[in-house]
Amino acid sequence: MVFRKVLTLVACVLMLCALAPTLTVADQAQYIYDDLGRLSQVIDGEGNVATEVWSVGRIRSEMG
Repeated sequence: MVFRKVLTLVACVLMLCALAPTLTVADQAQYIYDDLGRLSQVIDGEGNVATEVWSVGRIRSEMG
């Protein structure tokens, strides 16, 4: 019974350690604004870029 609890605890700790780097990278993002203060790009922690294109007050998103 004690062995099973210890084994479960070790497995949980190992899974948490494996997920920890993923969680910290995913939380990081850069937000870039144009001269008018409007959001123009978002770069996530993995380097994916989303570009916002403004045209007469309307926004169109592009993933690239």
